[in-house]
Amino acid sequence: MASIGDLVVNLTADSTKMNKAMDEAKQRLMDFAKVVAVAAAASVTRFLQVGSALDDMSQRTGVSVEALSGLSYVAKMSDTSLESLQGSLIKMTKLLGEAQSGSKAAAEALAGIGLSSRELQGLKPDEQFARIADKIAAIQDPAAKTKAAMDVFGKSAAEILPLLNQGSDGIAKMMQEAEDLGLVLDSSTAAAAATTADAIDRLIMAVDAVAVKFGAAFAPALTAVAESFAR
Repeated sequence: MASIGDLVVNLTADSTKMNKAMDEAKQRLMDFAKVVAVAAAASVTRFLQVGSALDDMSQRTGVSVEALSGLSYVAKMSDTSLESLQGSLIKMTKLLGEAQSGSKAAAEALAGIGLSSRELQGLKPDEQFARIADKIAAIQDPAAKTKAAMDVFGKSAAEILPLLNQGSDGIAKMMQEAEDLGLVLDSSTAAAAATTADAIDRLIMAVDAVAVKFGAAFAPALTAVAESFAR
């Protein structure tokens, strides 16, 4: 029969093992919580970056956030930078506005790819982009294609040619793929991201201003101490 001493020893050993196991489980939970916190912070940062960028881009180009979300995916899959896409959309919108205002040069640029401002009038900017992409994609001669693209989209046209070569069908297919993957943001979400990012920027500037004033207040004393040590 086990003695009381043996029982105490066994209970102590079991308790030690249990405490060790509990400590290990606690450490794992803490490690998991750290990973979750880092992932959450990264997700929020990415949300602010992407949402704010799309909101700004929408205001610059006139293209909806939803369409830009899809187009940004098409651009990435076509090895086209978002900056080049934005510049091209701005140039296109400007050209179409000039054509509708009676600009002969703008009308000739559109005529060069077989379009007129009347055909594009009433379409959304992303729809206009797709129609123009069809016309440029159909041009067989590489030099003529590049020139036609540059006439409509400006200097960044050469960079978005891989995207334009997809044509409207290819662009629509990849935009649908972006939708299926959950990559398309809506306008309200992007606006919320932009608002939050602006609030954070204001906070950072306010903190910087306080730091500058704090430094200015202590500068004379620090100057006196530094001069004293120098002497």
